[in-house]
Amino acid sequence: MIANDGRLGRSPLGAVGAIRDLTIGIRREDKNRWERRAPLTPDHVDTLLKTCPDLRVLVEPSTRRVFDDAAYTAVGAELVPDLRAADAVLGVKEVPAAQLLRNKTYCFFSHTRKGQPYNMPLLRAVLDKQVRLVDYELMTDAESGKRLVQFSGFAGSAGFVDGLHALGQRLLALGYATPFLHVPMSYVHYSRADARARLHRVGHDIAQHGFPAALGPVVIGFTGAGAVARGALAMTEDLPVTWVRKDELARLHTQYDRRRLYAIQVLKEDHLVNGHGAYDAAEYAAHPQRYRSTFAAEIAPYLRMMVNGIYWSEPQPRLLTNADLPRISGQLLTIADISADMGGSIQFVTAATDLDQPAYMARLDKNGNDLGDPHATQCMVVDNLPTEFPREASEHFGNALLPHLQRWIRGDDDPQHVFARATIAADGRLAPDHVGLEAALAQYAAPRRPPAANRVLVLGSGFVAGPLVRYLQQIGVALTIASNQVSEAEALVAELPCSDGVTVMPLDLGDAASTANAGSLDTLLAQYDAVVSLVPATMHLAVAESAIRARVPMVTASYISPAMQALDSAAVAAGVPILNEVGLDPGIDHLTACAMFDQIRREGGTLTEFISWCGGLPAPEDADNPLGYKFSWSPRGVLLAALNPATYRMDGADAHVASILDAVQAPLRIRGFALEGLANRDSTQYIARYGLPPDIATCFRGTLRYPGFAELMRVFKRVGLLDTEKRVVASTWADLMDLSASPSHAQPQLERRGIDPVSAARAIACLQQLGMLPASEDAAAAPHRPQQGVSHLDAFCARLQQQLVYAPGERDLVVMQHQFGLTLPTHRERRTSTLVVYGDPEGDSAMAKTVGLPAAIATELVLRGGVSPGVHAPMAPSIYEPMLAKLVAAGIVFKEQVQRL
Repeated sequence: MIANDGRLGRSPLGAVGAIRDLTIGIRREDKNRWERRAPLTPDHVDTLLKTCPDLRVLVEPSTRRVFDDAAYTAVGAELVPDLRAADAVLGVKEVPAAQLLRNKTYCFFSHTRKGQPYNMPLLRAVLDKQVRLVDYELMTDAESGKRLVQFSGFAGSAGFVDGLHALGQRLLALGYATPFLHVPMSYVHYSRADARARLHRVGHDIAQHGFPAALGPVVIGFTGAGAVARGALAMTEDLPVTWVRKDELARLHTQYDRRRLYAIQVLKEDHLVNGHGAYDAAEYAAHPQRYRSTFAAEIAPYLRMMVNGIYWSEPQPRLLTNADLPRISGQLLTIADISADMGGSIQFVTAATDLDQPAYMARLDKNGNDLGDPHATQCMVVDNLPTEFPREASEHFGNALLPHLQRWIRGDDDPQHVFARATIAADGRLAPDHVGLEAALAQYAAPRRPPAANRVLVLGSGFVAGPLVRYLQQIGVALTIASNQVSEAEALVAELPCSDGVTVMPLDLGDAASTANAGSLDTLLAQYDAVVSLVPATMHLAVAESAIRARVPMVTASYISPAMQALDSAAVAAGVPILNEVGLDPGIDHLTACAMFDQIRREGGTLTEFISWCGGLPAPEDADNPLGYKFSWSPRGVLLAALNPATYRMDGADAHVASILDAVQAPLRIRGFALEGLANRDSTQYIARYGLPPDIATCFRGTLRYPGFAELMRVFKRVGLLDTEKRVVASTWADLMDLSASPSHAQPQLERRGIDPVSAARAIACLQQLGMLPASEDAAAAPHRPQQGVSHLDAFCARLQQQLVYAPGERDLVVMQHQFGLTLPTHRERRTSTLVVYGDPEGDSAMAKTVGLPAAIATELVLRGGVSPGVHAPMAPSIYEPMLAKLVAAGIVFKEQVQRL
């Protein structure tokens, strides 16, 4: 029942005739790099095309999908760069709000049906874009209510295996080596059968050698009886398991066999009691609020591991609350929460994880404060577990979906009205069964889109322009991209889902902003409602001056220079907002820090420490060079930053260093990354800019790099590679650095200059890898030669840009963390707020996302009149609050932790 415009037919209950010329799209999954599933396999597409002859199937290309593109085209599907031509789009995981296409039907797991806060921005976008959202989770049998299409069994199987893997790691950290160390994550296996074969070998090891006697009985609790639980329980069949009842748990601590695993399946009647201490299924179904759970008191204390697979919703009692956590820590070591229901049946499970970092420690007390307990409970909350068995899971899911999809496409009578019941929203309104979500949506008011007449001039077409252009195009802005690299701008437009409303013009800003041509630039800007400057920072001032004369608002991601700040009064007089520092750093750092500062003030707290780190890096698996760094733009800014002085305050004392390389903090551990931190410019200026206490003990802003970066940069500075004044006259890099071309002779020369032997050896190895010194004593090939006539630094930049670049399929990484030390009326605490964003090898880099998106959101805010005239950074609530809400909707989300001191 799909109309040709991609929406379900007028009456969700009525039968319709066959639909002609229907087009279905299969989207490329992009929630994270591990997602490899597809809603339909090539075999399913083959069946669809044969049974629905007027159907077209479009497939977005993907090199990660478990079924390759050629397999789809071989059965008649069409490989397309985007799905704008599709009437209905099928996916698996949530579609980013910014990527939703208007007036389409979408089928995917939206995780919105219970009003989950983290996905309410997505549901708001569904309504705003007139999307008809069909949620697979709601495709149920009309009589029994059982789900018809699901991955749950695979989630249960993968979650149990991953839970055992996590338990093995947790026990090792506590001093116990167990057979679980030989259980790899599920994605390592080709199939569930392969995983079971591994568990069979582990089970044999347990039966032969057992667990350490000091560990006590290893008891695993499984909650639930649905598909998730069944998937998990099936994986126990190859292990030496003894099943026990609730009333047998206590005696296991004195009577057990250490060559056995013990397990209990916990059903509702095992832990739910009403005021009379009884359980009645009918009463519980009608009045769950009358019940409480005894799980924390009577079952959890006996478990080493818990596999949670229950469905939970308000007002059902929770299995475990924050208040329960302290008393189970040290005994219940690992929770595999397959339900991945944030704040749900397990209250202290507040964040999902991914396969890169599948588990975290839950150390919160009943007030949400970090206990700092080394024996805390570990939570494994991977929210896309079925993708660890991607081929089997996709085949199983598609087999279940296919018959319903065929009826839907052909317009056959569907007595169960499966797709109608699974519709959450359509035509900008919630479906009748879901109007209760309006309360959860209240804080995400429908955005007021700028009128279609809004025109924005984007200056520059570099690597961060893509996300900005796409975002502004999607909210109805007419765009002109002005660039001195016309081919680059045209390539950017060619990658857009649709080029409507986007034009390209050549512009050399150096010429246009010159004194002789300033009037021409004024005339150009006056044709637009806003200008976004993505050109080098040195050009922003001329653009701002022209924008003020033309009375056109301006947005830039760069720092506010003293000269830019001096334009404030002129901008106010002209009624023009000039909004700066709306990228990543500066940008997102301001938004999140200022939000926390204001929250602390509202709580009556006093800030005593503020430390902020940010770094753009290669992902760990792609940091394959001695510097641990790669470039997707000119390295000049990075190299020049190494020459900057820095000022900061640490533990009550102000410090000044002539070079940031002289103020390195290491090792830093942030979300499992081993990093080093370098001081960043003048941190103390932010005491006044942020309105922090003048006597704050610590105020430090720094840049993150992988360990060893600063060490190598110090050597490069010592040998003259960072010199901005000297021009290259030497014919070889060895001569330029005044070193021997022989690596064995060059290292002692570095040591004689005061460089320690380890750093000297690392520097020689790095220079060899960069092709600036021979790879060996008898290397036949001559090293690359420096460009003549340019500065030493520019010659070095050119070499780095040739050698340290991202190869196809590689990805970058952004890590940001704020640390806040504060004193509250009753206690002291430390709060951390951490962001980790990975780039997409097939799409935007992490840096492009985290610079381009906030700049686009800031432009939208300016167009709506949300920024007052004058020169601004995004530090006022009127700016940072709406920007943060939009970033969350786009998936840029910080993880916050609190530690009571």
